[in-house]
Amino acid sequence: MVKGRYEGGLTSIQSPGGRVLLVDNRIDASPVDSLREMIGRGGLTDGYTVISNFTEQDNPEHLSQKEMRLHMYTFLRPATLAVQNMHFNMMATVAACHAIEAHSDYRLGIAWPFTLVSGIKRVANISAESHLFSTGYLEHLIIKTVVLVQPSHFPTRLEDIVTSVFTNRSISTADRIAQTYLRDFYGMYENPTACRSSLFEEYRRRSVTVGRLVGAKINGKRRFGRATAIDNAGRLVLSLRKGQTAVVSSEAQLL
Repeated sequence: MVKGRYEGGLTSIQSPGGRVLLVDNRIDASPVDSLREMIGRGGLTDGYTVISNFTEQDNPEHLSQKEMRLHMYTFLRPATLAVQNMHFNMMATVAACHAIEAHSDYRLGIAWPFTLVSGIKRVANISAESHLFSTGYLEHLIIKTVVLVQPSHFPTRLEDIVTSVFTNRSISTADRIAQTYLRDFYGMYENPTACRSSLFEEYRRRSVTVGRLVGAKINGKRRFGRATAIDNAGRLVLSLRKGQTAVVSSEAQLL
């Protein structure tokens, strides 16, 4: 591990199934670049996570100086079809809810598809970057979990988790939130059939989108409808005018 502008190093933890996970506590380094570097070297397997405060999308002109961001990027080789992406993101979203709630006073809901909210405040967001074989199977998947932090508004315990990553203090608190998140995520990831029913049940129960009026692009047209359900593929079901229904399968469709 290169020292200098990085703080901390590799921390090994174990998932419920006994898998060894590597948590890489790097500061001011691009998580994606770090993962790509490891991918380029070859041999990277499930369970490598980078924790950082860096994001290529950050725009200093629009960010409060008090706003911090905690990033956890996890590398996966799931050997499944790309259509399973929604399921992996759903696992990460529910695991992030558990991890943040375990270390803060928040009680979180999920704004479809993968944004964690407390009231009107956005607390975290989950997304994924996937690379496919020509067969349609995933070559690898990077799950991106970003916790948005405004210290003056965050509970003290969660503020401490984030500032412990961004300063020279001990990184053990940050390790704990990573352990909570990764152990929960891998508990579901390693037993997908066993957890599927309970995962969908909790994901739906936490939804703050169902019941609301939603705008979306349906067949190239702007349509508005009431979100009535989340189907078994994780899609949002809308009730339109004249008894019509439609499904929204990606966040890009939302207006």
